[in-house]
Amino acid sequence: MGSDRAGLNQSAWQRSSRCVTEHHCVEVASAAEVISLRNSRHPAEVLLLPGSVWRNLIAGVKAGAFEPPAGSGD
Repeated sequence: MGSDRAGLNQSAWQRSSRCVTEHHCVEVASAAEVISLRNSRHPAEVLLLPGSVWRNLIAGVKAGAFEPPAGSGD
């Protein structure tokens, strides 16, 4: 398997077990203190995040920080 623009082998990428199709998933890979994110539909487009930003994002998701306010209709 080849490598991508982030320098990671295809096998380094992980996707959620909830992903039901081949080309509609967010994929994540880790190298050193950098987290790489990509859309499986557009694997050449990679977002690189410092590990600290990734940890804060995950903590916010778990805490519900990105949920719409109650009664907002969303």
